[in-house]
Amino acid sequence: MTADYVLVYRNHKLAVAEAKAWDEPLTEGVAQAKNYAGKLAIRFTYASNGQGIYAIDMQTGAGGELSR
Repeated sequence: MTADYVLVYRNHKLAVAEAKAWDEPLTEGVAQAKNYAGKLAIRFTYASNGQGIYAIDMQTGAGGELSR
């Protein structure tokens, strides 16, 4: 499996994002996003269903839905 999106700036991986279908729950991709971030050694990861974005800081463990 591969991550849906990896944000890279000047050859430095900044974040990974997992995208799910519009009708899936916002948190459906959280476990998958965390898995990819762990494998790629990336601190920030996101899951989205196109209606909202759930962010996780892998270093602190903090996570939650981002406000619009």
